[in-house]
Amino acid sequence: MSVISNVHTLFPFVSGESKPLTGQRLAKVGFKTTEAMKKAGKTALPSVCASVPFLSRDDVMGSITALLPFVGTMLEGVQDQIIRGLYEGKKGALENVRTEDISVAQCIAFLEAEATGSRLSSESIKAWFAGSVASVFSQVIIMDALKYGDKVEELTEEQNQTVAKHVGVYGEVMAMLAGKGLTRSSFSDKQWARLTQILDLTLEESPEDSFAQKLKDKMQVISKAVKVEDII
Repeated sequence: MSVISNVHTLFPFVSGESKPLTGQRLAKVGFKTTEAMKKAGKTALPSVCASVPFLSRDDVMGSITALLPFVGTMLEGVQDQIIRGLYEGKKGALENVRTEDISVAQCIAFLEAEATGSRLSSESIKAWFAGSVASVFSQVIIMDALKYGDKVEELTEEQNQTVAKHVGVYGEVMAMLAGKGLTRSSFSDKQWARLTQILDLTLEESPEDSFAQKLKDKMQVISKAVKVEDII
């Protein structure tokens, strides 16, 4: 895509086809013709890309003093996103924000969660949950908590409906992990405990389940594990 030198040629960007050279990253500049542009008889510039070297740690550290003011501004933007996530998570009922919720450590956790979350979607999580052992474990957990025994075939119709309702809730809570701007405060203690127990059991039964591991990884960057208790 480009000669390995200090000159990096621009090429038309083709989604799914454009690739960087080995050891480099693909820099992309995308454009899209909007409806307003169409009405005005205009078209967007072609999207382009180039294979460029990664910025090394030494490159960054060599300019860290000059970068610090901009890092501070960037982190302030992250704080705003965290507050937005908390506010939306409380459906507008949030009255205050704690200093620890917007600390540098929380900003870093937010950025790590964003990086992991970019590979997850609500739809993909729900599809995984519906077809994995996670939904089975949810059923087992619910039956045990409600003292329904461990035999599905012995459940009454009403009990089956109750279990199914809770399994559906578990799936919805799991899908919340696809959200952006998440912090530990985005989940109630019970919701966090549900996710922890389901994913731990799933990975114990199926350690090769990479999707479950991906969800677990996102939980780990959001916050440390919590004690599982009274989840229903």
